Amino acid sequence: MASHVGTTVVSTSTHADVALSLATWMETTNLTLEHRRFPDREAYIRIPEEIQPELIGQDIILVTNTYPDEQIVQSILLLQALEKVIRSHPSKSGTLTIAIPYYGYARQDKQFLPGESISSTTLATHFSMHCDRMAILDVHAKEPFDELDLEVLHPTLIPEISEFFNSGIEIDVVLAPDAGSVERASAAAKLMQVPFTHLTKRRIDAHTVIHEPKELDVEGARVLIIDDMISTGGTIIRATQSLREQGAIEVHAACTHGLFTAGATERLLTSLDSVVASTSLPNPVARIDAGKAIARCLSEAGPPT
Repeated sequence: MASHVGTTVVSTSTHADVALSLATWMETTNLTLEHRRFPDREAYIRIPEEIQPELIGQDIILVTNTYPDEQIVQSILLLQALEKVIRSHPSKSGTLTIAIPYYGYARQDKQFLPGESISSTTLATHFSMHCDRMAILDVHAKEPFDELDLEVLHPTLIPEISEFFNSGIEIDVVLAPDAGSVERASAAAKLMQVPFTHLTKRRIDAHTVIHEPKELDVEGARVLIIDDMISTGGTIIRATQSLREQGAIEVHAACTHGLFTAGATERLLTSLDSVVASTSLPNPVARIDAGKAIARCLSEAGPPT
């Protein structure tokens, strides 16, 4: 019978903060693997010899992202190296879970034109061949993982986002900036015990579109906009302008994944009263613990079957 000694969290230094948090919340060991780059930028991965015996027969949780692109190569190399080590002893069968705080290419989940790669599915399929389970934090779309022949967990930071605002910033209304954010924003509103709304588009003429909250008055309200990711910040800024025009006295924004490209942080902080993101990616407004959310989900699920 397979012998499972325990659980160990591993990562390279790139994801050390999330991995340490995850291990702390799960009350287990955290080990750092060796990662560097050659002068030509090729990745070098090594599981140090002194820690290899600690991995054999263990339930291993690898913390790694798929953004930017070089992280994809690193993740593939890590998975295959770990798979070989943890299953190297015939009497001990370990398991391997890949925990991805931010899943890059998640928005490339459909084919819009003939010949396009459905990149989200391509990555997921490859990873699934080298692990027993995947855990992906607040992924943009879950459909690319539905047909994989392994367990896929979908941890969410909504409880942590709700707790953050409940403990420090008073909110009257939670708003989803678009249809894709309705599920997570409505879940947060329920936890925060405040009303929920989402924006709808009303066309004034051929060149003018107004975004309005649906069936809810925001006059004098403190509004929290919740989205899964913020990249350029354009959607959040337009939503903020609409809310202020309709009488909102404060507008805050929270997201799981803060990419904040091309000076987005500065633009957002000029328009909003506050902006917070999680630690799934390095960013200047990371206040919410991604490791805690992943730990909660994995602890509830138990070891891979």
